[in-house]
Amino acid sequence: MKDRLDRTRDMTDVNEDAPDEVDAVMATLRAEYAERLPELVTELRVALEALRNGDITEQAVRTPRVLAHRLYGTAGSYEFDRISEAASAIETQLLSCENAGKLPDDAAWQEIARALHVIEAEVAAAMETKRS
Repeated sequence: MKDRLDRTRDMTDVNEDAPDEVDAVMATLRAEYAERLPELVTELRVALEALRNGDITEQAVRTPRVLAHRLYGTAGSYEFDRISEAASAIETQLLSCENAGKLPDDAAWQEIARALHVIEAEVAAAMETKRS
């Protein structure tokens, strides 16, 4: 353990600018991801609407949950925490229904709609911040 700590210290001593470089790279990646958010949210919304409108094929049931799961993970990775939390709420609702072998009921759809509204508001705010 001590040896690993010493090696880690040695690596950070070699390049004291490394944290700044990592921050700069992450900021760039976060900005690029933010540009993709509207497309990702539209894809999720369309999949949810298809399910809500009666498309009950296996793919139509699974797709919105998978998209919500991906959004939950990637948004969290890029520090879009509210988007991540709301996507997790959508995934949870859909997974619960999927595990029970049923489609979302009205209460589940209300939660999904609320979470989707949060996501869309956060994306709009991110886009507005980018324009400023």
